[in-house]
Amino acid sequence: MARAVLWIAIAVPIPEPSSRAGPILWISIAVLLAFLVLAFLVWEGGDERRALMKLPPEERQEVFRREFADLQELCGRGPREDAMKDRCRSHAEFVLEFLECDAACADLANSHLAHATR
Repeated sequence: MARAVLWIAIAVPIPEPSSRAGPILWISIAVLLAFLVLAFLVWEGGDERRALMKLPPEERQEVFRREFADLQELCGRGPREDAMKDRCRSHAEFVLEFLECDAACADLANSHLAHATR
């Protein structure tokens, strides 16, 4: 049986690729790779949120209260333009991961994220 399959594979001529097949193949591969990289980044970016969701509710609420209080006391209303700028931005991104972050929390945190430098 294996010989028959081999013989058929040899006997059937393989068509020559058209001149358009090359670019289409490379574009398809590039799109697939871009999608895979994006999917990985989205998955990787959710690690913090998944870890927070695994905490018992009381512990998660306590961590949120502490982190939000730190954001209020250390950073205040943003944006900061001093040595604390990166720290406050990072802190704001972290606080936004909590389900407990209400409108006031989101407003304060977003004040540190709205003015990204280029």
